[in-house]
Amino acid sequence: MRIVKLALAATAATLGLSAAARADDMPFTPGNYAEVTDVSIDDGHFLEYMKFLDTESKAQDDFARSQGWMIETRVYGNVHKRAAEPDLFILRTFKSIPDAAEQLRRERVMEEHFKTSQAQFEAASGARAKFRKIGDVMLLQELILK
Repeated sequence: MRIVKLALAATAATLGLSAAARADDMPFTPGNYAEVTDVSIDDGHFLEYMKFLDTESKAQDDFARSQGWMIETRVYGNVHKRAAEPDLFILRTFKSIPDAAEQLRRERVMEEHFKTSQAQFEAASGARAKFRKIGDVMLLQELILK
């Protein structure tokens, strides 16, 4: 219980709430994390990128879910896109964020599972960068009201 109260107090401090506020007095519970990535795609490449999301990207996300690293992935199209807005938003939900050592361990597990080196993952991403641009990436945390 002490760990939970410390985590809630840390969340309160992060959100700018009074450090003196007790976890029991807070009207919310910290929930899952969501990483939101905006993606812009050059004309003529939308279908190509969607096929990538439905194959390689989906396979990686499915594997991450099978390992318990991720909860879900959702892709949202920007239906009424205004000038300078992205075409897609990709939302990935996690229970927690890994520390550096765990992140490196997960990368090794992914490389072994997909028989692909980090350099090969990076090269494939670079090839897609010719027609898609990753914009802002936000990390959000759900705040579940009591």
